[in-house]
Amino acid sequence: MCTILRTLERALSTSIPGSFTAIVPKDENEDLEFNREKMIHDFRTTSKYPILIANPSACAESVSLHKVCFHAIYVDRTFNGAHYMQSLDRIHRVGLGARDKVYYYILQSEETIDEVMDERLNEKQARMFEITR
Repeated sequence: MCTILRTLERALSTSIPGSFTAIVPKDENEDLEFNREKMIHDFRTTSKYPILIANPSACAESVSLHKVCFHAIYVDRTFNGAHYMQSLDRIHRVGLGARDKVYYYILQSEETIDEVMDERLNEKQARMFEITR
């Protein structure tokens, strides 16, 4: 997955994207200047990172992007339904305005594992919603 993130980062370099993967240090205890916490903070509060490229494992805990991020593009997903649903909740949370709309774009190829994965994730999501009712 890191290869996909790096390819996107290079392709979007004119937009100065912010990107991080699981290999970027988590916080200032690991690296004072270059870490996920700082990049997320800068994305939320400045124009330094107008685009944030991440994967679910790098953005799995304690990350809230609602009120600053309204579009999510999924290029590559895993079968982990919990990671997928948690990533959806990163930008769609209580506190959004009545007019705020969140958009999710899922890029997938026909007749590939992408279709199987999409079907399985939709099934898992439906089951998890049933349990919480």
